[in-house]
Amino acid sequence: MKCVISVLAVISVSELCGSDLQLISNASAPYHLAEHDTGRASFFFVPGTDQAVRRHFVLNAERFGLSNQFISLMLELSDLGIPCVRFERGNHTFVGL
Repeated sequence: MKCVISVLAVISVSELCGSDLQLISNASAPYHLAEHDTGRASFFFVPGTDQAVRRHFVLNAERFGLSNQFISLMLELSDLGIPCVRFERGNHTFVGL
């Protein structure tokens, strides 16, 4: 059995522009991975470090209407090597993360 451990960023939606809140729950949003079944979180792939992929992400995110703040955040996560992000809608406390 092979075990792969990856990093997942957890970010409150309070860090996003109000215009992004409705868009991130849309399954058609660029790099959208999934929604938590209770609607409390949206999961996204982070675009990675390849410049062509990053440009593609930025173009699609802009076309979709996501804010420059959202795009910059995703690119910053990419620079940090974080492959996925969870945008949390609740005021939950995470222990051990």
